[in-house]
Amino acid sequence: MDLYARTRWFDYARARDEMFERTGSVVPWHIIPSDNKKVARLNTITHLLRSIDYEEVEWDPVTLPPVEDSDYQSQPLDSFGDKAVQVPMVYTRKSLATDDEGTKWSCVAKTMVVTPVSSGK
Repeated sequence: MDLYARTRWFDYARARDEMFERTGSVVPWHIIPSDNKKVARLNTITHLLRSIDYEEVEWDPVTLPPVEDSDYQSQPLDSFGDKAVQVPMVYTRKSLATDDEGTKWSCVAKTMVVTPVSSGK
């Protein structure tokens, strides 16, 4: 937040509260505490997954066939110009292993059991 925006903190809060009052009866807003961005993302993903009704599907394990040998040489990704853009690798397994405080994210993930929530339809 820039310095000017900090001087308008209460104006923003007032506008947010008014927005909730005027529109929250149609569809409730979902507030995501985001002091810790990684935790906020995990909580958001969990909330979204829990809001989807789904049924368990029976499935058989899939055995993938081996990749056939070929003399085809794939093109470097940057050779496609604006026709194919690679998503930046913002997160890696290593970067998500722990946060700045040393929290092990595998421990956090194990506590976040995703279960479907009925929408009452």
